[in-house]
Amino acid sequence: MDYCTKLVLFCACLLNFRNVSGVLEGEYEKQGLTSIPTDIDPDITNLNIWNNDLTSVQQSDFNDKYPYLIFIGMSKNEVSYIEDGCFRGTVLKTFSINNNQLTTIPDFSEVKNTMEKLKMTNNLIAKISSDEISYLSNMNTLMLNENPLVQLPDVTKFLPSLTNLDIQNTNLECCCPMIWLKRKPDSLVVEMDSEPCFNPPKWTTTPWDQISEAMLLQQECEIASYDWIPNGENSVKSLIKLVAGLSDAQEQNEQDDEVVSGDQSSGEVRSELAKEVLAGEARQHVRALNAIYFERFEESEAAKQENKDELHRLGLMKRLITSRLNNAAKQTTITDFFKQ
Repeated sequence: MDYCTKLVLFCACLLNFRNVSGVLEGEYEKQGLTSIPTDIDPDITNLNIWNNDLTSVQQSDFNDKYPYLIFIGMSKNEVSYIEDGCFRGTVLKTFSINNNQLTTIPDFSEVKNTMEKLKMTNNLIAKISSDEISYLSNMNTLMLNENPLVQLPDVTKFLPSLTNLDIQNTNLECCCPMIWLKRKPDSLVVEMDSEPCFNPPKWTTTPWDQISEAMLLQQECEIASYDWIPNGENSVKSLIKLVAGLSDAQEQNEQDDEVVSGDQSSGEVRSELAKEVLAGEARQHVRALNAIYFERFEESEAAKQENKDELHRLGLMKRLITSRLNNAAKQTTITDFFKQ
C-alpha cells in the first residue's frame, strides 16, 4: 500500500470522529454496516451507529475496549439480539436503540451502576418482568413507547431514580396489576395516551382519567399472569412476600384500620380496596402457578426429577395462596388478612 493510499484511509478514518470539548464522538451513520466497527478510537465517549444494517451485538464488540464510553446510539438498525454481559469496562449512561427488532430488555448488569437512560422506542417488546430492570437503580429515563407492550410491572418499587417513563402507543391491558399507574408518585412523569387501554375492549375509547382505581381492581387480566411475572426463585420470593403481607400496603392499612367512625371510614374503604387488590393479585398468581405446575408435569420423567424441588415449591405456594385467598373473604380488615 503506497503512501497516498494510506493517507486517504487515515483521513477517511478521521472523518468518523470529532473531538468537542473533551467529548470524542464516533459517527457511523448510513454506512451499511452489518457489525460493530473495529476501528473505533479507544478513547471514544459517544458512539453513533445509526441507520445501518446491524442485527446483533456481541460481548467482543465492547467489553474492555472503551473505558470512557458513556453514550451508544444504535437507532434504525435491525438488531434483534444483544448478548448478555455486554458493555463491561465502559461507563455507559445512555443507550438509544429505537427502531430495532428487540423483544426483551438487554442485559445491562455490567453497567448497572452507571446506566441512566434507556431508549427503546418502536421495538417488539410485549412484556417485561421486574428481573429485567430491577437492578438499574440509577435509571431515570425509560422509553418504551410504540412497542406492543401489554403489561408493565410496578417500576416505582424497584427503580427509585426513575423520573420519566414513556408508554405511549402500546397495547396496554388495563387490569388489576396496572393500578400502580394510578398511585405513582408525582416525581414520576408518565407519558401515556389519553385513552391508553388496548384491552379490555370496553375501555379502548375510555379516557384514563375516567378509569378509577375501583374499576381496575375489579378488572381481571385476560393475559395470563405467567406471561409477565418472572418464573423461578424470584417469583417464588415475590409470592411469599405477597401472601405474608410484606408490602407497603401493610403498614398503611394497619393505620387505616385504626380509624373509627360511626359510618364506614375512609380507612376502612382503603382497607377493603387493598384487600381486593391483594385478592386479585393472588388469583392471578394462582392461575400462573397452575399453568407452570401442569407444564412441568407434562415434561419427561427425567425433567420431573430435575425440577422436583421447584415442583414442590410451586405446589406449596399454590396451596398456601389458595388457602389465604379463601380465608381472606372471611376477614373484616386487611390487618386480619395479613395476620393469617
